[in-house]
Amino acid sequence: MLDGQQRITSIGRFVTDKFAIMDAPSGNPKMFSTMPADQQKKLRESKLLINECEGTETEIKEWFETINIAGVPHWKVFLFD
Repeated sequence: MLDGQQRITSIGRFVTDKFAIMDAPSGNPKMFSTMPADQQKKLRESKLLINECEGTETEIKEWFETINIAGVPHWKVFLFD
């Protein structure tokens, strides 16, 4: 995995209630299990963009630099519209 391991691990840990996020309006911690069902569903069903590449180590590093220079986000999760 070239990029995203921390993001994927964080999502997995959050949905298994290993940590809470701070609720913006109240400032109180919010566990995944206490979120409304529609928000849980939206997070569970969010898609991650995965790019597979093959080549030499140098080619893969060049590809990685190219996609990062373009400024395109790797993924976004929108919990609240």
